[in-house]
Amino acid sequence: MDLLTVQETAQMLRVHPMTVRRYISSGRLTAVRIGRRIRVPLEAVGRLAKPVDPREHAGPVKPFVFKRPSAAELARRRELADRTLKNREKRDIRPLTTADLVRMGRDDDFWYGRD
Repeated sequence: MDLLTVQETAQMLRVHPMTVRRYISSGRLTAVRIGRRIRVPLEAVGRLAKPVDPREHAGPVKPFVFKRPSAAELARRRELADRTLKNREKRDIRPLTTADLVRMGRDDDFWYGRD
């Protein structure tokens, strides 16, 4: 039985050694522990690296069909946009610059609420 180190397995598969360790912990790749070391049987590497049949992974090609939103959906979107704009008017959303933040930090009256 030929046993490979994690590093050798990673070189064979052309992946990072951490990927090999993840394969082992997820069960995709079988391994054995000898003392404190992990070894991967050469046969396990062969089972992991199997040829891909393109028909297995290619699903039927479905054309994208755009559906116009219904009148109810358009009304819901308009109402949501109106509500968002009203909420924006209530708040002051101006961006603060770094200079503004430094000024506020230096201003004791700002932090202690003194007028």
